[in-house]
Amino acid sequence: MTDGPGLITGGTGQLGRALALTAPPDRRYHAPRRDALDLARPGDLPAILDRLRPAWIVNAAAYTDVDAAEKDETAAGLINAEAPRVLAAWAAENGVRLIHISTDFVFGHGPHLPIQPDMPVAPLNAYGRTKAAGEARVRDAMPNAVILRTSYLYGPDFGTGFVDRMLAAALKREVLQVVTDQTGSPTAAPDLARLIWAILAQPMTGGGIHHAACRGAASRYDLIAEALELARGQGVPIRCARLEPVASDRFPSPARRPDYSALDSSGLDQIFGVGMPAWQHALRDHVAAIAPDLRRLAAKA
Repeated sequence: MTDGPGLITGGTGQLGRALALTAPPDRRYHAPRRDALDLARPGDLPAILDRLRPAWIVNAAAYTDVDAAEKDETAAGLINAEAPRVLAAWAAENGVRLIHISTDFVFGHGPHLPIQPDMPVAPLNAYGRTKAAGEARVRDAMPNAVILRTSYLYGPDFGTGFVDRMLAAALKREVLQVVTDQTGSPTAAPDLARLIWAILAQPMTGGGIHHAACRGAASRYDLIAEALELARGQGVPIRCARLEPVASDRFPSPARRPDYSALDSSGLDQIFGVGMPAWQHALRDHVAAIAPDLRRLAAKA
């Protein structure tokens, strides 16, 4: 099955919105709302898939509330593990390409070196465990599925994600505290979306697990420090005069986070002929895009 519209799950999320904004003009797809395609009810999926008959599937949906997953791992597992298995089984049976999105949170504490795709997973929290289980179930059901792990995803719409929340806070507060002991590979959702479209444009070949994050590593502190400088360069009236580095235990939470989960995505070019930009370049483009929103928000303050 190669012709016809595809299916994007999680169409209202950060990546789903980015896929819609970057979609090639000739690409048709379904992006049902949750009430029409609820991954929390995996038993309903085969009948829906039989009706839609997608030519390809991008599973961009996930239970992403890391702290809430600690209280209800069963609910997270339905969306992050069981539903992907059902999607993969249907895709394998029908000869349909599947791209499944996973996360750096399948890893835990380890050496502070960019993580290779073949390194063993060691999740620290329920969210990471359910996402790791999803990867395993997808591979079991469909060995040639493409699994893309990403990290510290943000954008594209203003107001969504860590970067935008911190920049909005910097319009009002003179001091911001940001953790320095959590490091990943900050990734702009539109860049990941463009990679996905590029993969879909290629012939269906072997799958596997690949890292798909913007190049480089940054702590959350590094990320926001760079974002503030970029915003000032865009004429945004940033009030924050001091960014205070703090340890993550300053902000207790139910779920433990990896202290280092930066991903090595260098293999993308060789495998797919397309790679990801450096995180600084992606952040520059993102801040430039949201600068008008930030200026409007500041004017209202």
